[in-house]
Amino acid sequence: MDKNQFCIKEISRGIMDVLIREINVDLSPDEIMKCKNLINEAGLDSIKIMELLVGLENRFNIRFDDESITKELFFSIDKLGEYIKKKLKQKNV
Repeated sequence: MDKNQFCIKEISRGIMDVLIREINVDLSPDEIMKCKNLINEAGLDSIKIMELLVGLENRFNIRFDDESITKELFFSIDKLGEYIKKKLKQKNV
């Protein structure tokens, strides 16, 4: 499937994969999905956040806009997923 046509479920799996395999977050996929604040609950410090951003940019072939990188973006997988889906749609236009 073309990366520009990922559904939110596939995007969420991709985010979890980066968190678990690349960032080494010590949570299960179910625990990650239940997080209300990934920064606090998954223990993301500034270095891990940068690693996550780079991992997601590489995984989905997108770029995060500087102004979009806010604390709120990291509240949940859903928030990140919505942003990534929006970026993928923009690439497809």
